[in-house]
Amino acid sequence: MAPTIRLPVILLVVAVLAVSGSEAWLETRAEDRQVLPALLYLPNGRFLKVASLGHPTFVADLIYIWSIQYYSAYPDAEDRFQFLEHIYSKVIARLDPRYVDPYLIGSLILVVEKGDLEAAL
Repeated sequence: MAPTIRLPVILLVVAVLAVSGSEAWLETRAEDRQVLPALLYLPNGRFLKVASLGHPTFVADLIYIWSIQYYSAYPDAEDRFQFLEHIYSKVIARLDPRYVDPYLIGSLILVVEKGDLEAAL
């Protein structure tokens, strides 16, 4: 093998080993990670309305999409419904009160997954 070809091959092998090692390390770290306390730092709707710089509906959309991903990704967490009212009532509803989809999804999560019909109504 010519010396000019060896260097790219060696770099490729090192890169593949680094990526596979990083993936294994991240897999072990993901099992230990606690994600529920991160919701404590989600500000209320009044603050986000000011921070959105005139685009509260856009911020409401982003938080709504994030919340769907959040509630579908952690099915085994015991206290994942603890912040449901905060996200849908105090954040999204204050940013855009006429946005109907979060009301429906929030109610659906409460009825189907938590089994709390009273809170959903």
